[in-house]
Amino acid sequence: MFYKSHFGTILTSVLSMFMGLVMAIFIIFLNHLPFNWVNLFELTAEINLIVFFFSLFIPYNAWGDWFAGPASST
Repeated sequence: MFYKSHFGTILTSVLSMFMGLVMAIFIIFLNHLPFNWVNLFELTAEINLIVFFFSLFIPYNAWGDWFAGPASST
């Protein structure tokens, strides 16, 4: 991964799987879809792919450091 260490890659993968599962369950309930393994797996896989690819290219560590940096005096 471009902006992450080995630990960051593992953590991103685990978090994307967890977020994908939780969001897939919410999507199934909100859209009144039948709750079955096919819908759950398809939605989880789509969300995991989107979250994982966005986290590959977004330098959120640098952005977090910049936002948490000291405030400049004006």
